[in-house]
Amino acid sequence: MNNPPFIIGQAFGFRKPSYIMDRLHSKQIVDASPEQLDRILEPYQFIPQGPFIKISGSRRNETWTVETNAGKKVLKRYQALVPYQQICYEHSILNHLAENNFPAPRLCRDTNGKTILEYENRFYAVSDFLEGYFHFNQYYFIPSRNRVFYFLFGQSLGLLHHTLAGFTPDGDSDYGFQSPDGDRWQDASWHLARLEYASGRLIHSLDPITRDLESFLNEQSQWIETQFRHLDVALQKVDLPRQLIHGDYGPYNMLVKPGEPLAVIDFELAHLDWRLIDLVAAVSSTTNQINSKPNISQMRQIVKGYQSVNPVDAEEISLIPFVWQFKMLRRVITCIDNYLADGKIERLDEARKRIEKLDWIMRYENELRILGQD
Repeated sequence: MNNPPFIIGQAFGFRKPSYIMDRLHSKQIVDASPEQLDRILEPYQFIPQGPFIKISGSRRNETWTVETNAGKKVLKRYQALVPYQQICYEHSILNHLAENNFPAPRLCRDTNGKTILEYENRFYAVSDFLEGYFHFNQYYFIPSRNRVFYFLFGQSLGLLHHTLAGFTPDGDSDYGFQSPDGDRWQDASWHLARLEYASGRLIHSLDPITRDLESFLNEQSQWIETQFRHLDVALQKVDLPRQLIHGDYGPYNMLVKPGEPLAVIDFELAHLDWRLIDLVAAVSSTTNQINSKPNISQMRQIVKGYQSVNPVDAEEISLIPFVWQFKMLRRVITCIDNYLADGKIERLDEARKRIEKLDWIMRYENELRILGQD
């Protein structure tokens, strides 16, 4: 249990040619003055030895790399709306993982021992650069080695859950459950109230594309409510195990280095929830096409890898399709609610796609229930 999962040797594959172009493109992106970023590094006594290079593709925060007198570092600027206590929560988790030698970003401390810096009403953090690592999607795996990778992908999640089990971070997160035996921050009554509010308010757009999406979702609202109520009651009766989870576990948050442990990044959405939520995210990453069958072989390798370090009984595994559906329904309702707040059509499009995915999950429910079987 003390040894993290490994990808062995160079024979697993090679970097995609597009990786080089991505790196060149990222160096062209400049949206913060070097003087401003220099000041962020001063409390750490880090002196820049080269330019700040923005890492492209970040969905929630802005991130740069820079060579310093103490080695290469990663500088992160959090979104303005991210509360301080949530950052404390994330950093507490990262420090706990570092203490237990789990492969994840290592935070740097300033001269006062702090890992969070506030500058001009924004929060920043600095971490060590993981030399030689790159994102999973920048790497082409030889097809014959995919099976091994998915096992290691599941094994890494199992080890993460094992390391986080029983740990209570400092700070707060308003995702998931409020406590080990309490309600969710946004419980069933919240979702049902937002769905009721949306009823009748999705038919006013003058744009034909938006109006079609509104009409589709308005027609589905009763079905959404019925399915949501049914799953909420059924899953409450089961009383699934809760623990601290990653909250956004997927290949896009994995860093790869042949011969080294898989590294897990981006813990901003970590929270207390059913551990199956992370496992659902992991198996769902094997397919994005609703017109194709689920890749049961890859999904089973993920579950098998997870079980190798963090055993889960067959009954819990059999609930994967139901937790997956429940997660999707909650997101559908949230997308509709967000659309009514900001009017962005992409919210409706995401809700439609998730309803289509829900239909796909239900179609293959029987196969998904036995992922724990060989």
